[in-house]
Amino acid sequence: MAMRNMMFAAIFLTGSALVAQPVVAPSSIDKVTVFLSGAQIFRTGDLMLSAGRNEVELKGLSPYVLPSSISVSIPAPHVLTSVNFRQDHLAIQQLETRVLDYIKKLDSTKVALQRIQNKMDIALNEEQILQKNHVVGGAHTGINADELARV
Repeated sequence: MAMRNMMFAAIFLTGSALVAQPVVAPSSIDKVTVFLSGAQIFRTGDLMLSAGRNEVELKGLSPYVLPSSISVSIPAPHVLTSVNFRQDHLAIQQLETRVLDYIKKLDSTKVALQRIQNKMDIALNEEQILQKNHVVGGAHTGINADELARV
């Protein structure tokens, strides 16, 4: 019995040694379809793999991806044995930090835009007041410098 357990452990260790470290698959977005409640993103990439069993990682995916929506295909004669979903929580934290930075930049940009809009509103109001004064002053011009000099 002990020999059988040791044989299994040796086979298991040998089998796990055959699986290389995960290969990060570079991919690019080819097509995006936006829906009211989400989006469908098509990515493609080329990857050279060694013969045998390989583990491939896809990085840069949204942390909000639904695991059931992931579909992977490869050309024949290769065989895809399984697709597993695992989130990298450290990458999500980094993404959230970037998102928070963008939100802060967006907020400061909105404040700057509001200041510019306020200045434009003030200038427009000043222009309207000057135009109203011109209309009112057109009928009653009063005394200008030439008339004052004659008096």
